Amino acid sequence: MTKKVAVSNSISLLGEAFNCENNDAVQLIISRAMEMIYEKGINIAWSNKDLDGVITLIRGINPKDTVEVMLATQFVALHLQSMSTMAKTYINAKGQGMMLMRLSHQALDMLQRYRGKGQTINVNYNTLVQQGAMQKNGG
Repeated sequence: MTKKVAVSNSISLLGEAFNCENNDAVQLIISRAMEMIYEKGINIAWSNKDLDGVITLIRGINPKDTVEVMLATQFVALHLQSMSTMAKTYINAKGQGMMLMRLSHQALDMLQRYRGKGQTINVNYNTLVQQGAMQKNGG
């Protein structure tokens, strides 16, 4: 059972950002992100400052629809979790943190591809011109 996140102005703003009128849906995704980031489980209350910070980061990515909100939430949650994991003192935490960081970047890459910004541009050079120049120079 997921802890219900209080409806705050930030949650309403996130819902407005991607045209979602269902506060329960917005609360669900934010609750899951908060559980992952802070590892406190469902029985611990988060501060409004933490909650607003996470929502602000998600809104900062400027999601336009539900898929973008999900990918933006994955990116923010994974990124913050990776930073928290890498800050731990035991040696395996660094590797786990780096794996989470790579996953966060994959979520961001997926978001960019979903938006159509992740297009690859190939540049081909005409090597015949270069070979002709080499022959003139005695190469």
